[in-house]
Amino acid sequence: ILLQVVQGQSYHHYFFPALAGVALGRAPIVWNPRLRRDEGFVRLVNGLGTRAVNRVADDYPRLITMSHPTLRPETSPQAIQHYSQRYIDLIDLEANAFGTVPIKDVLKADYDPLRWIASIDEDDTLMPMVSLGRNVTPDRFVLTFDNLVQRTDFVHLLKNSLLTLNRRYNAPVEMEFAATITPTGGRPNVTLHLLQCRPQSSLREAQVRPVPMDLAASDRLFIASRMV
Repeated sequence: ILLQVVQGQSYHHYFFPALAGVALGRAPIVWNPRLRRDEGFVRLVNGLGTRAVNRVADDYPRLITMSHPTLRPETSPQAIQHYSQRYIDLIDLEANAFGTVPIKDVLKADYDPLRWIASIDEDDTLMPMVSLGRNVTPDRFVLTFDNLVQRTDFVHLLKNSLLTLNRRYNAPVEMEFAATITPTGGRPNVTLHLLQCRPQSSLREAQVRPVPMDLAASDRLFIASRMV
């Protein structure tokens, strides 16, 4: 039995981390010849990392390659908005339960990490979030994570962590993480929380020694072809 502390912060009657996701030591996909697979890849969300770990229909994490973090697979503001996160997984403190809630019903102007994870939909143009006026409503927030990638130490911190873990494991790793954004007067402080780490699952089969199949039936407790 593995018990883990849920990383996050309280916000109104919810509890969730500002950032969470899965980082891979070797990128499973590339969408541009400039991208380098061996420098790593991230699926990033706001809230609990379940939406980055599990594939969810009609909702999308931010995809980041460590070699070129600002080079997105989407090529237009409309595509960026379409392939963005619309729901957040969190803990509802009043209900004492896990829940999934639309982003626009959770994040408000008083959410401190907002400017680092969201952009503003401005007539089919995505504008950086510098200040919030009265006309900016939560339904215009688009989770692009652009300011996070371009104006914080998040990419540098995560890339160095992946390189260190790859070297120590002597193989590309698959890392689940959460991160805290603490606003300051300038660049915010980003704290990385390592939740799980293991050899990258898509590359593991070639490295695993097979279970011997010539055991007597009385000696077999169970048989599995993958890690249990």
